[in-house]
Formats: sequence, structure tokens, C-alpha cells
Amino acid sequence: MPTAVAANGSQLTRVEALTADEVYALPALVPLWPDAAAALGGMSRAGAYAAAASASFPVPCIKIGRSIRVRRSDLLHFLGLATEPEHSDTRLLAH
Repeated sequence: MPTAVAANGSQLTRVEALTADEVYALPALVPLWPDAAAALGGMSRAGAYAAAASASFPVPCIKIGRSIRVRRSDLLHFLGLATEPEHSDTRLLAH
């Protein structure tokens, strides 16, 4: 995982940005770190949690117990992606 160095000298871990196909493959409720942060371009862990705590994360956050999740549909909307990928095969299988 790529790292950056903060002003105080500590290392910050950043995740690589996800492709559109990787965002579509995420579950309906996405963990804030690392998946949602990666979908939004690779935020640091500290940055993602600080944004969630101050309600400035770009999509609504859902707290479930000790974890923070975001809806994949909210990520897709924020990124300007269709709700479903255009290349998905939605035909019903014949029995």
C-alpha cells in the first residue's frame, strides 16, 4: 500500500483508487476504509475517518456498531456512474 509522510513525520497509509468496475463489484454497504476511501480516489485512513466524524465525507456515512459504512449507490451517484454497469447481463436465464 502506498504511504505518504504527514507534517509531523508519521506515515499515512493511502489506498490506490478503484476502477469503475471495482466500484461496481463492491457490496451494497461498503466499509469506509479502505473500500469507500479508495473509490473516492485514495484518501488516507485518517482523512476518511476525520471526514466521516465531521460529516464532511462526500457521501452519507452509516455507523453500524463500531464500523462505518457507506452505500455503494451513494458512491456511484457521487462518482457520476450509472446505478448498474452498462455491460452487465441482466437477462433472465431460461430453465
